[in-house]
Amino acid sequence: MEPKYEPPYPLSKLPKHLINDPVHHWRATTGIELIHEEPTYEEFERISNNWNLMPNNMKKQSDAKAMEFFGYTNAANMERLKARMLLKRVKAQNYKSVRELFQPASAYNYGLYIKGQGLVTDSSKFHAFDPKRLLLQSPASFEKNKGGMCHDATLYVHDKLDRQGIPHKGIYVESEKKPYRPTHSFVVAEIGRDDWRIIDLFSRKGGLYEESFKSWQDAAQFRSSLWADEEKLTDSPKITTVMEKFPTPGSDIMAVMRTARKGTPSEQT
Repeated sequence: MEPKYEPPYPLSKLPKHLINDPVHHWRATTGIELIHEEPTYEEFERISNNWNLMPNNMKKQSDAKAMEFFGYTNAANMERLKARMLLKRVKAQNYKSVRELFQPASAYNYGLYIKGQGLVTDSSKFHAFDPKRLLLQSPASFEKNKGGMCHDATLYVHDKLDRQGIPHKGIYVESEKKPYRPTHSFVVAEIGRDDWRIIDLFSRKGGLYEESFKSWQDAAQFRSSLWADEEKLTDSPKITTVMEKFPTPGSDIMAVMRTARKGTPSEQT
């Protein structure tokens, strides 16, 4: 069967957030396709093919409106947007691949690995142990026990990304709030060109953030500030460093903190 032109959705079927958008409103009220940037490459490709199926008289009306909206004809706009839309597809594919890489760990439990005792997940006991007995797990141990603390998760993410050859940095955050001086660590990874993402397996927002950042500094600052807000630490000074090297498995928490602090300061508030 020959493909046929399909008019854009009418106003009655248009999602509420698009009703007041000039491009979508015009398409919906006229039934005429108009080339514009879409959220995905697949949708861009669909409307491009659909535009090519329109009768010539509708194409002329569409071109006139395209010149008014964008300063380009539809054919020119199609070529202009193609590279950008292809980049969106690559970013989406990279995001999906990295998300799938860490999907199993999204169900892991938060806990502390205590020497001679194993993984403890009862939060009421977290401050009952000697810090020298709180050890950093290896990626294999973290995977086997299906749980650990944020620093275990950071080492695990580093190991996975390293094996995939994905550029990344370990970020360490420490608050001066007493008596425990809360700490946190996570990873920022460049999963595509100028596409830095936050990977924090125990974050309330999920393991791999949907937000994309053009620099690792922006990604690190975003997560660092969010962590302070989540933990109600915004009134306490904190430091954020980029780890020069990742801590060694089997180190106690004090050694982990010393290693992480040796990194390059990223932010101090």
